[in-house]
Amino acid sequence: MELRLLTPAIDDLSINFGLSPFISDWATAQTSFISATARELGDLLSVGPHDFRSNSSTEFGESRCTYRIFGGTSTITLSPDSLQMNFRRLNATDYAIVAEVARRSMVLLKDIGHYTRDQVSLTSNQHVHTVETHAADGYLAQFSWTQPADVAATDAELRYTPAVKVKLSDQQGEWALHRLVESSELLPGGLYVTTMIFISSPRLTPFDELRQRVERIRILANQAVGLRYPEDNSDGTHC
Repeated sequence: MELRLLTPAIDDLSINFGLSPFISDWATAQTSFISATARELGDLLSVGPHDFRSNSSTEFGESRCTYRIFGGTSTITLSPDSLQMNFRRLNATDYAIVAEVARRSMVLLKDIGHYTRDQVSLTSNQHVHTVETHAADGYLAQFSWTQPADVAATDAELRYTPAVKVKLSDQQGEWALHRLVESSELLPGGLYVTTMIFISSPRLTPFDELRQRVERIRILANQAVGLRYPEDNSDGTHC
């Protein structure tokens, strides 16, 4: 059974670039991060000194320098071992900006230092309506498991709602995918779709190449659980 979805009503996206080796000269890296952010994102977003926040933790691993986007609801954060982007409450018009921010943020790594390899993780949490009204329950019912259903049937106070979880990976161990689909607690009749993608590479991967790989994995995830988003019929420009 394939279920057609609408554009997500709520979409939270996190992208994390693991840095190896970790940053040892934090003072220099923090200054470079602020300068590079103003240079690379200045014409795309409004970048001012009040948008940056840093801490001076006595634990080096807890050090952070954060650039706040869209009034602080989204952020780009540098730590000694990662560069992380968090985007909250995205809508359809935000994806093009998010993709460009991600592209330019990879340039920031060149200012901060040179690293032997990159580890990228992407997490998406979406609340989404189905094209056909009330189709979510029928979709999830196909993943019903007899044992919990039998347990729920023993007590009128119990309610069992099926969900599906899929894990995929390549034979070489270069990427892994975790996909979870369950009923949404925020959208009546909707689905809550969680996607986690992990990619490792022996080299710093160009943005377009990385994006194509993420898009391919995302489509495989949709096919594996029988979901179809509107952008699955497009040219793959969805972030």
